[in-house]
Amino acid sequence: MADQAIPEVKHPIKDDFYFPRNFAKSAVYPLWQTVSRASVAYTNEQITNLLKEPFKSYKKLRDVSNYLYATCPAYVLQIDYFANLLAFDYVVFPDSVETNKKTSRNRFMEAAKKVRDANLREIKSIMLARTFVNGSTFWYDLSDNQNTIFVEIDSKLCRMAMIDNDNLWRYFVDLALLTNDKAYEYPEEIQEAYAEWITGGKKRNKEIRLIEGQNIELPRNYHLVSKRGFCMNAHIEKVDNDYPLFSPMFKDFNTMEENKTYLNETLKADAVKLIHLKIPCDDQGIPMMDKDIVDIYYQTAKEGVPANVLPLVDPFEVDSIAMDKSQQNQTNLVEHSQKVVSNDTGVSTTIFSAETTNGLAYSTSKDVAKMIPYLYYFTCLINYKIKEFKMKVKFLPIGFKDRADTHKEYMSDLPLGGSRMLWLATNGLEIYDSINLLEFEKAIDIDSLLPVKLSSNQMNASEESGRPATPEGQKADETVKGDKNK
Repeated sequence: MADQAIPEVKHPIKDDFYFPRNFAKSAVYPLWQTVSRASVAYTNEQITNLLKEPFKSYKKLRDVSNYLYATCPAYVLQIDYFANLLAFDYVVFPDSVETNKKTSRNRFMEAAKKVRDANLREIKSIMLARTFVNGSTFWYDLSDNQNTIFVEIDSKLCRMAMIDNDNLWRYFVDLALLTNDKAYEYPEEIQEAYAEWITGGKKRNKEIRLIEGQNIELPRNYHLVSKRGFCMNAHIEKVDNDYPLFSPMFKDFNTMEENKTYLNETLKADAVKLIHLKIPCDDQGIPMMDKDIVDIYYQTAKEGVPANVLPLVDPFEVDSIAMDKSQQNQTNLVEHSQKVVSNDTGVSTTIFSAETTNGLAYSTSKDVAKMIPYLYYFTCLINYKIKEFKMKVKFLPIGFKDRADTHKEYMSDLPLGGSRMLWLATNGLEIYDSINLLEFEKAIDIDSLLPVKLSSNQMNASEESGRPATPEGQKADETVKGDKNK
């Protein structure tokens, strides 16, 4: 009987299947991304050429930015520092004051809850950091009454479209750049637009569409994302795509990393010490020791010295050369690069070190002022979300460093008719949570559990003092001390 052919066994290939990154949508973490952050390194000469027309070279500048963000700690510090400066304290107030107090209260509480649920204090620093690194970021709001979820859409698929009547910065998604295996990772709206485009035969010719009340001619593969989508530009300019915020400094960061690498390699080379073991020779220069014996001396010396010390065994005269000056020059080179980066960013060197505190407060306040314009994006977004309650939000132009002092100033203004809302806004809690906490304390009669002792300037003559009274005929301690000093 002829041997039957044995079928070939196919072994599984690693990574043969595409596993979706976002197949499980969870409300535990309010941000997820559909972004590929692959990056490419560029030389300083290439970066100079890219910066000649940055808006045209934004894609390559994004590559440089993501590369530096992955490899340069100084760049990461700058991005994270600026992205986390603002405290994002805010107040909620109505468009117009209602005469019905109950209606005003209900609207206020609903709006305050909506702002609280947006979790901006938790996620705004990540959104700003991504915008500074990428130049433009494109987001989709999947939030509902129970969950807060923002999806970052890959910027390679998107471009800014318009600023609508609600001051939302809207964007297009290029459906032609999507693929079947990844389309279902995106929000349902984009999935449906992609499926409709595929069903229509992928027609790429232009068509007239009614967009925000205007007839506009657009390619069929461009989908205008609904008001759930919004974008942010690093330079707050109305452009299709923006370039990274710190692009003019890329050469400085790149040079600093090169200098650090060169210094590290140079120091390692200069740190190697040589011990010269000279072999005795006769008058004609012929070694007087056998090679095997010399090798024993060499191995013995090598075992008895540290790793950066090497024995040298030969019959020659050797002159020593000190390398300390060369090392000092290389160190100065790195320090110079660090100063250049600090000067170019305008950030005080004391931010990341403890050399001195002179001018630190002014420098930090100036940095906060640079970030205030970015509150515009979040103000427009939240105002749209609470528009139905006829309320508005206003973010206060303060940073984390100034929050405690500002809170004290608002508290000192209260007896003079200052706003309690401003005082609540800077206590570190969301306004909605602060109101609920105050009502809860009132409900459990917290004053009876933790009675407040009035200070002397808060009492009238009929109230019991907060301190023991001085016996009649006996002077207070302060008075006695004053009499002794006379």
